[in-house]
Amino acid sequence: MMKNRPSLPFLSNIASLRSKLLFSFLVIAGFAILVSGYFFYNRTQQTQNFLQSELQRNVRQQSSQQLKSTINTEAQVFDQFFTNSTSILTRLSSYQTAISSQQAVLGDGEYWNAQEKLITFPDGQVGNAATDTASIFIPNTIAVTDAMLAEMNLNIYLDFAVPSILKNTPDIASIYFISEQGYTIYYPNIELAKIAPPNFDPRTQPYYRSAQPDQNPEKKPVWGEPYQDTAGAGLIVTGSMPVYDESGKFRGVLGIDVQLEKITQAVEKIRAGKTGFAFLIDRYAHPIAMPQIGYDLFDLVREAIPPGEPLRQTMFGQVSGDFSNLLLEMTIGKTGVSTISIKGTPYYMAYTSLPTTGYSLAIIVPTVELDEPFLAAQNRLVTKTQTTLQFSMVVALGIFFVAAVISLILGQSIAGPLVRLTETARQIQTGNFQVRAEVETNDEIGTLASVFNNMTEQIQRSFVELEHRVAERTKALQISLEVSRQLSVVTSPRQLATNVVEQLQSAFGYYHAHIYFFDEKEENLVMAGGTGEAGAVMLAAGHSIPRGRGLVGRAAETKAPVLVSDVTQAIGWLPNPLLPQTQSEAAVPIMSGEKVLGVLDVQQNRVNGLTEDDVILLQSIASQVAISLQNARAYEQSATQAEMEAAVNYISQRIQRAGTVEETLQTAIRELSQVLGAKRAGIKIGAPQTERQN
Repeated sequence: MMKNRPSLPFLSNIASLRSKLLFSFLVIAGFAILVSGYFFYNRTQQTQNFLQSELQRNVRQQSSQQLKSTINTEAQVFDQFFTNSTSILTRLSSYQTAISSQQAVLGDGEYWNAQEKLITFPDGQVGNAATDTASIFIPNTIAVTDAMLAEMNLNIYLDFAVPSILKNTPDIASIYFISEQGYTIYYPNIELAKIAPPNFDPRTQPYYRSAQPDQNPEKKPVWGEPYQDTAGAGLIVTGSMPVYDESGKFRGVLGIDVQLEKITQAVEKIRAGKTGFAFLIDRYAHPIAMPQIGYDLFDLVREAIPPGEPLRQTMFGQVSGDFSNLLLEMTIGKTGVSTISIKGTPYYMAYTSLPTTGYSLAIIVPTVELDEPFLAAQNRLVTKTQTTLQFSMVVALGIFFVAAVISLILGQSIAGPLVRLTETARQIQTGNFQVRAEVETNDEIGTLASVFNNMTEQIQRSFVELEHRVAERTKALQISLEVSRQLSVVTSPRQLATNVVEQLQSAFGYYHAHIYFFDEKEENLVMAGGTGEAGAVMLAAGHSIPRGRGLVGRAAETKAPVLVSDVTQAIGWLPNPLLPQTQSEAAVPIMSGEKVLGVLDVQQNRVNGLTEDDVILLQSIASQVAISLQNARAYEQSATQAEMEAAVNYISQRIQRAGTVEETLQTAIRELSQVLGAKRAGIKIGAPQTERQN
């Protein structure tokens, strides 16, 4: 007979399996270390290149995020500047709308009378004195009417709001109201009638037309294009908003002139990196604010803007390539961060919109200025990381070897408890929940055994609880079936109610149970059955509850079960002196379709004595009661109808046996009075009336 020889003959000289495993593990571990070391050494350069690439990408992401954070912060500050002015426009417009309803009181000229204050100038225009708070201007092309003067007397009450705004907001150059009738109220008083052309009609200007109903149906504030102030205050932008009276009729346009000097100075002070800068443009790419370095970079010449004229110079056509595309995105209100090339130099460009005005803010900075500090730090980190990795490889080899030796030494001590724990688990798997694992040590294995024992106890308790709940559900189902069987033969609603409450109390040990049915008008819930002495007393007294009152009334009103775990905390609960120990209560509507027939109510003498499971059971019983109640009522109606028909047949037979008319009448009176229970009965006989023939 041939013997099976091992594939590795030299292992046969090693006696124990433990020694064989140790020798095999050391050989495999040594071979793995040699191969891993060689592979790791060759992969070092590739890994380093990959890390450098990833670091470069992360650096660019950090630079982009830093730039995005900076521009969003600055844009919020600038947009808040215009938001404040918009808020002033909105408040003043609402103020004018509010006082428009006081035309009869405020338009009489008691504060300021236009008929007395207005002055007609030689060229035909109308104005007022310089001592007034506001300037009034009516061009010579518009006739002055009484309605205009009355409206002017009303709107001059802007005197009480505008001057304080101008005083507290120095960036606002002027605030004015242009009436639909053609006159202007202007703050501060600059004697506008002497300055403006005599025939100048502001209703023809863009800031008025853009706010008119046909151009601005949303009735929102509108911001125009910046222009050079005629008084030398620099760039000005006008915001306008329509004014409506309380009836919704358009009355004119409220305007506000805001100086952009503070904005332009703030934009030109923004710096990013060493040479990065910011610039602000409007919807047409007109540069509103830009430092000289920006004009030089884009080969632009700073525009000389004549007084009263808007910006003419646009950046469209002056730039090309990627920057031109980004410029287009800025004018349509988009936000982003991109890398572009200008004159062969790569730049980061971050841009975002100012929602209030539609302007767009951008920051441009050479990529090297943001990336260089991060890249230098990351390069140093890569160098140190490479050195650390090489050292860590040597340490890892030593640790791995020591760990292998220690793991083999401790193998037996670890394996023994685990094997026994596994055997315990197998016994539990077969259903033996009494067995417990032996806690042999105080280490993690011992902890595992303790946790396993706790888990076994929890499973055992859960199993017992599950059996208990199954038993309770089975009992509930049996009771429900028994109630259903008994209800199917009940023909009296009162007997139906009595059977149900007695079955519920005896089966589930409720403190009290009773049933209410609606009366004929469905206004009151009348008690039809109750358990114990309290139920008998209430039934004898004709106990009832109005619809919607208490827990029973609420269940009928809402058509939904009402469960109160602690009646002392329930709003609307009605205590019953006959049931002083009630602590929890559940009321379930008895419904047929959407119609409420009554309410099934149970009470328990302990807090939390009733749960959702009880409600589910009661709903099942209530559904059966609804069907049985309808059947019982139908049976009573049928029985009554049958008795009535039998009585009619009996009376008819007795009448047919009568021989004379008098005997027939006496028979009918006697039998009807007996059937109907009447004390007296009579028959009135009269001759029929004959119609006259014409």
